[in-house]
Amino acid sequence: MVTVFGLPTSATAELQALKCTVEINEEATDLNIDLTVDLDHKVMTLGVVKYTIVHITDRYITALEENPNRVGSDIIVLDRITGNYKRAGVANLCTIPTGEEDPNTYCKNHMHLEARTYSGRCVRPVL
Repeated sequence: MVTVFGLPTSATAELQALKCTVEINEEATDLNIDLTVDLDHKVMTLGVVKYTIVHITDRYITALEENPNRVGSDIIVLDRITGNYKRAGVANLCTIPTGEEDPNTYCKNHMHLEARTYSGRCVRPVL
């Protein structure tokens, strides 16, 4: 078994847990998020969002969000050598203004399709 960036390349890989930084639309944030990669079951989880791994090469892992109950979806591509990732999504979103007293009613009338990009770097946590 060959290991690249701590992510095994064989089909009998174990679950890998990583810590990732987050940039939104190329703007740095203070956010950090957990990423798990399970090559055996073809599942990747970023925070609470579950993805199905659809393509694996020696360099990249590509996964699509599993969420059939909403408009839009996300895709994430993880570079197995550098740990860098890119994520993009399209969704029906609503930005609630500060002080809005009834967010549910407000959003019923203000939903719109929006595309966002995210990026960052994932590393193995130091134990």
